[in-house]
Amino acid sequence: MKNKTGYYVKSILISFIFLVAFCVTYISHVYAIEVIGANTGLKVNVSDVLVSTDNLAPGDTKASTMTIYIDPESNTSSLRVWIRSEIIESVLGKEVNGIRGNLDDRLVLTVTHQDGKELHSGSISKFDKNVLVGDIQKGNPVDLTFTVHLPGEATGNEYQGASLKVRWIITAQYESPVTPTPTER
Repeated sequence: MKNKTGYYVKSILISFIFLVAFCVTYISHVYAIEVIGANTGLKVNVSDVLVSTDNLAPGDTKASTMTIYIDPESNTSSLRVWIRSEIIESVLGKEVNGIRGNLDDRLVLTVTHQDGKELHSGSISKFDKNVLVGDIQKGNPVDLTFTVHLPGEATGNEYQGASLKVRWIITAQYESPVTPTPTER
């Protein structure tokens, strides 16, 4: 794509997928992290010790951290990064009085940037639009804290056994450096 100043801008969408589960019981742990387009240097790490949310009870709060950075060996110096989520599986809780709880109705996800800015607070399903994380510079990783809270007063037995599998999608924009074309004298 050519912009008005004649420079060529090359946008590369980088999707990184990692499955994480938030649930009341019977959690499915993260099984894989897949980075598509890693050749631009985008890297993502999650906490060394994943927060176990097995048997998450009403009133509990759990947190984990994701670090986004540019590989030091990469030729890339800066990437603009966005994040969003996608629920890929939702299991309803046990039936109580004809009602089966949907965990997305109760679980509160808060995503906080290391600078204190709250990127999202609410249900996971409403975090489905890209939210700007910022410009990631080589040598300056960015930490995002993911906190899940299951409110105690509003969560009844109909949520027992409910679970969610969530895909986190990290998108980055890469602009290749402008190389002047040689001209004849």
